Amino acid sequence: MQQLIAKQQPKSEVSLMEESHKELVKWRSGIDHHLTEIMASLKGVQDSMRNMYVEHLSYLSFTFLHFDEFIYIQGKYGEFTIWKTKVEQQFAEITNKLSDLKASRECVPPSSPSDRWKDWIENTNLPEDEFATWIGSSELLNVPPEMVLDDPNTSLPTHLLSEGLVNKRR
Repeated sequence: MQQLIAKQQPKSEVSLMEESHKELVKWRSGIDHHLTEIMASLKGVQDSMRNMYVEHLSYLSFTFLHFDEFIYIQGKYGEFTIWKTKVEQQFAEITNKLSDLKASRECVPPSSPSDRWKDWIENTNLPEDEFATWIGSSELLNVPPEMVLDDPNTSLPTHLLSEGLVNKRR
């Protein structure tokens, strides 16, 4: 019996050791799994840190390398705002002038100038081929009577032209 107990003891110790070994292997596989997860997480953090570092570096290099361009663009923006202000002022002036013109057109009598000329010509009651009497009048132009032409379509007499030129030279 002691032999059986002695045989069972090593078996029970062996089985206990085997069970302990199995538990240790399970525990180690769990630890390995957790370590893998932690390493992946750290790699993700490391990658994101590297990306942030690269982004900040590129931003800083952009800032330092393109500072002159930024100043140039800022100057152009200032010029643009000045130009925009001038255009807005001109637009306001044009709008005011147009509204003034619109207001003055609203006060104009309904007849157009061409209609008024037609009415005036019809009211003179002249025959079709005659000019108005005041066209040939010397009083209107304040010229000597010998210079007034009976027919305005004829040219000036040459002797009057030469006398006029001689009189002007004196």
